[in-house]
Amino acid sequence: MTFTAQSLHGSWMNWNGQATATVTVTLNASAQDNIIYLFEKGQFCPNATTNTIPFRNTFKLVCHPDHIAFYHERFGADNPVWLFDLVATDHDTLKNKTIHQCAQDQYSVLVSLNEKNIEMTWHIIGPKKNEKIHYHYF
Repeated sequence: MTFTAQSLHGSWMNWNGQATATVTVTLNASAQDNIIYLFEKGQFCPNATTNTIPFRNTFKLVCHPDHIAFYHERFGADNPVWLFDLVATDHDTLKNKTIHQCAQDQYSVLVSLNEKNIEMTWHIIGPKKNEKIHYHYF
């Protein structure tokens, strides 16, 4: 997986940079739920430096017939944070049904699917943030 982070007009964050990571995908299919876990572990390199910043993320996707519930396990597996439900907008695109509000910041995502990879484009907007993070899972 790779991602490119970009601070847009009005942002105070300076999140500009690139990252690479390994992603382990696991499927927990039961009679009640089909759950996909994405375990990311990588390095982020801000454009302003050659130093890298290690990161880890765990995303939990609970598949339902009409949507995918999207969680971030930032506080551990026993306390996942529900971000939003992803719904299909056409045969190869998903987007968040509602905005995820975290303090004063609003998170949204657009997911594009094809046979070889998944593209996720996050937008984070708040009083000090105007960020775009483009993920490429391959």
